[in-house]
Amino acid sequence: MTCRIGGLLYGVPLEVAGDMVVLSSLTVIPFAPSVVCGAVNLNGRMTTVIDARSALGLPPSPSGSIIGLTVEHGGHVYVLSVDEVGDIAGAHDGSAPIHPLNLGAMVAAG
Repeated sequence: MTCRIGGLLYGVPLEVAGDMVVLSSLTVIPFAPSVVCGAVNLNGRMTTVIDARSALGLPPSPSGSIIGLTVEHGGHVYVLSVDEVGDIAGAHDGSAPIHPLNLGAMVAAG
């Protein structure tokens, strides 16, 4: 599954990627690390929202909207806030050279 964060294309392995969600209201978690935006109720379960831009050292999103991609890690579900959720794409297998103009589109997940 592809997503954009700060203008760059990233890949999330399909084994851990889930649904795209629009996060309209977040519950602030006091004393949480800066990469934690808060929590959101997903299907009756409070789910931690991780700010991908903050985790990558990028400034906050200029649009202010939050789009999330659910991911599973260690048996827990999290929401990764991203700028845009893309499509399912195959990882580059190294069989052909990567042209510099297409380098951003060839990010391999995993």
